[in-house]
Amino acid sequence: MTANAAWEALLAAHSALMKDFAARDIWEDVSMKEYDVLYTLSKCPSGGISLTELHRHVLLSQPALSRMVDRLAGRGLVARATDPRDGRGVRLSLTAAGRALQHRIGQRHARDVAAAVGASLTFDEIRQLEAICRKLSQARKDLTTMLPQLQPTHHLVVVSAGTSDPSSSRMLADRVAARVQSLAAARGHSVTVSVVELRELATELAAAMTSQLIGPRLRAAVSLLAEADGLVVSAPVYKAGMSGLFTSFFQVLDNDLLIGKPVVLAATAGTARHALVIDDQMRSLFAYLRTLPVPTSLFAAPEDWSDAALGTRTDRAATELLLLMESGFARAVRDEAWGSYQHEFGSAAGPEMEIDLDTAMMRLATGGSAV
Repeated sequence: MTANAAWEALLAAHSALMKDFAARDIWEDVSMKEYDVLYTLSKCPSGGISLTELHRHVLLSQPALSRMVDRLAGRGLVARATDPRDGRGVRLSLTAAGRALQHRIGQRHARDVAAAVGASLTFDEIRQLEAICRKLSQARKDLTTMLPQLQPTHHLVVVSAGTSDPSSSRMLADRVAARVQSLAAARGHSVTVSVVELRELATELAAAMTSQLIGPRLRAAVSLLAEADGLVVSAPVYKAGMSGLFTSFFQVLDNDLLIGKPVVLAATAGTARHALVIDDQMRSLFAYLRTLPVPTSLFAAPEDWSDAALGTRTDRAATELLLLMESGFARAVRDEAWGSYQHEFGSAAGPEMEIDLDTAMMRLATGGSAV
């Protein structure tokens, strides 16, 4: 039997058993996923654990977990306390009511598990299954040692609004991206670079602005931004303002798409008189999108390309961007504080923004009972 066949058999068994367990009338007023959170907290030390630590042990996305913890805390099942080691952090633990509920459900669930597994496997097979599963879990912890060639990888996306090929806007952005890659290599990292050329999306951007219809190439570009660890955005300046192609692209993006992502702001123009466009216009746009622009912005007029100062500023901006990418700030925001942002339904906020049908109001609206 191949590894893939064994893996598929394990997943099929897990899926079948979980469906059977979910159908059992033992869960009182919590879902199986909520019970998973209660069970995990019941195993934690008395001082509680952080949301990030909790996430390592449950099968939920971090934003969905944050919302679930909020609901459980609102029902008096989970308590929050200030982390004594870091006043900015929060520790999670079960309340007395939450512990009692977990204990009641846990006893019934344990009997169901014993009955389901014991009916199919002998005692020796159960011991063997436990040993195999523990070995797989340990292998995951040892993955970095087993595969030393794997290095931390960051994904950088370049967005260029240049209209010619080649364009000065793209050339400036490429300089930054290349410098980020070389700096990362010196630090034992790798950075992959993807490029979004807005001139290739002009038709789809016009359709998106007028009809809200997102074409396939524009959708692919949005997906790249969603997965990016950092951005380099570069725009030509026309008549004392960013190009309409550049502003149109970022105006059609979801407001939640780029929260916390580090960005290098860059612009090119035919005269140095446009140099303040970055700080006057671009920074305000990316502040509205709740990104994290690096302190050093880059502007290049014709006379700047041969000036060593442009290279110095490029090095500085690339270093700032790499450090912010390495910090994982955007992912930490999603992990720890995502629920505190004001999201819109249907936005890039994730599955936690879906309508919760399991509320008294929604049950009544669908013809059910409020209890």
